[in-house]
Amino acid sequence: MLSVVVVMMMLLVGVFGGPERPDGCNYYCRKPAGPNKGENYCCGPEGLPIKREQHHRGSCAPPLKQCTGRFAAFAKPRLCPHDGHCSRDEKCCFDTCLDHHTCKPAQ
Repeated sequence: MLSVVVVMMMLLVGVFGGPERPDGCNYYCRKPAGPNKGENYCCGPEGLPIKREQHHRGSCAPPLKQCTGRFAAFAKPRLCPHDGHCSRDEKCCFDTCLDHHTCKPAQ
């Protein structure tokens, strides 16, 4: 009976994610560009719900090698650890200027 409970708990953790980490970060990503290229960072800040990882169709534009300093004043970026935190027509892509993954239109 105990083995059935353990297996059920393992399945639930696999489907819904594990408990929140002690450091408050639920997701880590690797920076593909910018001054800290290759560094792992917390890309799922505290309060971001845990979702099963998803991959939407399309691709991300290559990240800029350096920030151009141009921002869309009307658009507030949505931070994300993977595509599942973005709408279906968006991808979770690295933004060099923000130094974080954000939801962007899929290419």
